[in-house]
Formats: sequence, structure tokens, C-alpha cells
Amino acid sequence: CVCVCVCVLCVCVIMVAAVDADPDVVYYLAKLFVFFLALFAVLDFALLRSGALGATLKSDRTGGYFALHVLCNAYVSVVHLPDVVHVYRDPVRAATVPPGGTTNCDGIMAIAALHMWHIIAYRPLPFIDWLHHIVMVVVMLPCA
Repeated sequence: CVCVCVCVLCVCVIMVAAVDADPDVVYYLAKLFVFFLALFAVLDFALLRSGALGATLKSDRTGGYFALHVLCNAYVSVVHLPDVVHVYRDPVRAATVPPGGTTNCDGIMAIAALHMWHIIAYRPLPFIDWLHHIVMVVVMLPCA
């Protein structure tokens, strides 16, 4: 329970730091985080653990989590495709927002929610998963 609270706190810090504490944007990102967390819970229980997608995913908890991970990665890839195109078209200014564009944090919230869901629903986690969550969520996600 303490670990979950620490992770939620980290996500809140990431959201505030990413948007310069604009209350409207922080509220939007918080709603988006809760939406993705609920979506992963529904997908996990309704599709994976129920056996609706096959008995293998129902009995294999790791496989079920990886199925969620694939869905999340696909979403992030689609949402951030314009960012990738911007990086390849103009690598010198890759860290800037493209002209007329905005910063899109939707994929970041999906990634944060997926990792939070993993911590909540798939305990006990092995050391390598904790290391992954600390490095990816606490250190790398704010850089995104």
C-alpha cells in the first residue's frame, strides 16, 4: 500500500513538472491517468483474467500483463507518431514543439497508468520489475 502511494505521488510530481503547474492541464492529465488506470483494470479482468481471449492468458499472469503492455505500446506509438516524424525531419530542433503543434502527454499518462496497474494488480513483483518501474517511471518518464 505504501508503494502504491509513493507511485501515485511520483505520477503527480511528473504531471505538475511536465506542465508548469497549469491547473487545467494538471486536472486533464489526472483525469487521463485515472481513465487509463480504469481501462487497464477493465481490460485485465474482463478480457484477460476471465478467459475471454483464451485459457492461456487467464492462467498466465505474466502473459496477461504483457498483453496489456502490447496494447499500451500500440496506443503510445500511434499517439506519438507525429513526434517521431518531427524528430526525423528536424533532428536539430527535436526537443522543441513543432510549429503549430502542442505537447502531447496522453501517451505518458498511459505509460504511467500501465506501470501503476502492474504494481497494484500483479504483486508480488520480482526485483527486476521494481528496478524497471523505478528507472522507467520515476527517472525516464519525466524526461518524455
